[in-house]
Amino acid sequence: MKKKIFALLTALCMTAAVLPAVFADGEEGDLTIGSTQEQCSCVTLCTEGNTNPDCPVCSAEGVTACKGEPAQPVLYGAPRAGDVPYLDESGQEQNCSDATPVTASDTTWTDTTTSGWYVAQGDITIGSKDDPQRVTVSGNVKLILEDGCNLTVNGGIDVSAGNSLTIYAQSAGSGTLTAQNVADYNAGIGGGDGGSGGEINISGGEISANGGYQAAGIGGGYYGSGGNITISGGEISANGGYQAAGIGGGN
Repeated sequence: MKKKIFALLTALCMTAAVLPAVFADGEEGDLTIGSTQEQCSCVTLCTEGNTNPDCPVCSAEGVTACKGEPAQPVLYGAPRAGDVPYLDESGQEQNCSDATPVTASDTTWTDTTTSGWYVAQGDITIGSKDDPQRVTVSGNVKLILEDGCNLTVNGGIDVSAGNSLTIYAQSAGSGTLTAQNVADYNAGIGGGDGGSGGEINISGGEISANGGYQAAGIGGGYYGSGGNITISGGEISANGGYQAAGIGGGN
């Protein structure tokens, strides 16, 4: 009888020695039998006052228990359109891999927070006849008009001295850009009231620009010079305001 009791005790001791290695979750001594330790289920990090109530860990332990991954930063603060083909000034097909899609909420195109490349896709209208929104070009901006796109800017595009806008088309060159409903004294594409136009290069697309009172369709605003305008392709319709040139300086 004593031998049986001794054998039973020996077996129990051996089982106890094995259990931590089999059932322990975490460091030795955190023994869990018949269940698993709760895991953090947060996708984003919890913050003070905003703890995920559906997470079994964070809802009980708070922010310090959160294992969520912080959101990754978005480069340049805007999505990219992927590879966009276009025809350069000499008619050769090129490819842009980092163009930002133009949206209806755009009021500035810049080369400081993006690559400076933009692409118009589909039908986009910026501003309205009753609420014109002028788009300001800052730095060296390049715009691709995808085939079949219709970009309308009610308020026109401000390209003042010291800045530049280059417009490219795709293979068929059927993308359109219309700058209209411009306030008095502002060019359709170019300078504002009393301002000269910057550098404007058009190599393709169907462009229609209407200037305000005594301002050019493409070029200078009222009393402003036309700047540097180069047209190497595309179909251009530029109408100046009262006594102003279609392309060139304001009156």
